[in-house]
Amino acid sequence: MSTVLLLNQTWFADELRQLGMDVVTAGWVTQGYDIWYPGPGTPVAEVIDHFKKKYGNGAPPDFLVYYDDSAPLSLWGIEHLQIPTIFYSVDAHHHSAWHSPMGACFDRVLVAQPDYLPLFKEFNPSSEWFPLWAPIYAEPNPVKSIDICFRGTLKPSLHPKRAAFFDQLAKEFSVDAGVGSYVEDYSRAKIVVNQVVFGDLNFRNFEAMMCGAMLITPQINNGLSETFTQGVHIATYVDSDVEDAKRVIRYYLNNEEERARIAACGRDLVLERHTSMVRAQRLIDIFTEIQVTDRPLGNFGAATAYAIAAHKCFPVDAISSGRYLRYALHSQKLSCAGNEPIGSRSLAVMIFLKYLLDREGSFELALEVFSEFYETAPSKDHILLCLIDTLMHLGRLEEARGFAELIVNHNTGHTLALEDVRELLGQMYRLLGLHKSESVATA
Repeated sequence: MSTVLLLNQTWFADELRQLGMDVVTAGWVTQGYDIWYPGPGTPVAEVIDHFKKKYGNGAPPDFLVYYDDSAPLSLWGIEHLQIPTIFYSVDAHHHSAWHSPMGACFDRVLVAQPDYLPLFKEFNPSSEWFPLWAPIYAEPNPVKSIDICFRGTLKPSLHPKRAAFFDQLAKEFSVDAGVGSYVEDYSRAKIVVNQVVFGDLNFRNFEAMMCGAMLITPQINNGLSETFTQGVHIATYVDSDVEDAKRVIRYYLNNEEERARIAACGRDLVLERHTSMVRAQRLIDIFTEIQVTDRPLGNFGAATAYAIAAHKCFPVDAISSGRYLRYALHSQKLSCAGNEPIGSRSLAVMIFLKYLLDREGSFELALEVFSEFYETAPSKDHILLCLIDTLMHLGRLEEARGFAELIVNHNTGHTLALEDVRELLGQMYRLLGLHKSESVATA
């Protein structure tokens, strides 16, 4: 019997067991897992050792699946595991900038938002679309006592456009909107009106249709037309256009037979193609296909993910932030030493690392690592800017001037003046969406 370790979520655990696999779950946010680890930044080797001792009779799992939990990468060292690994990115519409390079740490990447698939394929060509699904089986209630239903966050501070949208709908229709469990309410609803964030093909689509409600959802790309047929399984409205949504809702409330037909067809499609068991069976197929790969961009992907984790942890957990930063520096050194072909993306990560080092005031460490990067990186000018700025912070101005003479100003043809270094570095920070004033070094 093959064994699989599922990280961060328990998705498909029961279904995979029904299909004959031995399943163990692990996570850190809650205690409801077979293995709990303290995270963030826990070495993955510790989790694997726990598995081997308690569940594997001394052997590691045959497969590892790392599920997106909308949090930074919580384990260190996945990129070096010698078992087949899978990453499932659900919220690529929020996190593609670092999820896509992080995919290089794994042997296979599954992406729930197909508009972003080309980004992932740049770092892992085996990336594939793995749509969301209806996670809970539900029977429709024959009594449709709710005209319009929506379950999701309506706080104006978080979703001002969504809150305004449903306020406008409520002026014309009876709308049951808010947070909470969806199954009972969707099952009693005639229509579920969906809203999207950055054009995501979200869980709400599948949940509503499973419950037997008719889905009215925004017209988006991102796999909607490949998954459902307008007028057969769903109805659509122009995204964020409340008047168009009202028009569509009004029509289907006044045409009950057509509404019921579309709702029934939508549910039949979800039962056939978009259940937990269907997705679990695809995972089984993937397990038979994948093997441990060379992960040629794995160190760069890890450096990116760890740097983002360091950045996100810093306001609330400086210790974890520092740990992640050291992981990122180590991975970037390995990436440079291995001549991983990243080019400008690698330089962007190095600039980001410089920013993080400055923020914690680690100038001696910055001097050490950027001196090393300078020796190995194929493009020198950006690394020289970081090195010069660090020398200036340490008061070593003559050395800084010596390196500055190696950079030619392409506008004037003269070598770079020291006073221009920080402005150029600041420009790079701004291009990366960073604010130099946040840095300890420049406060």
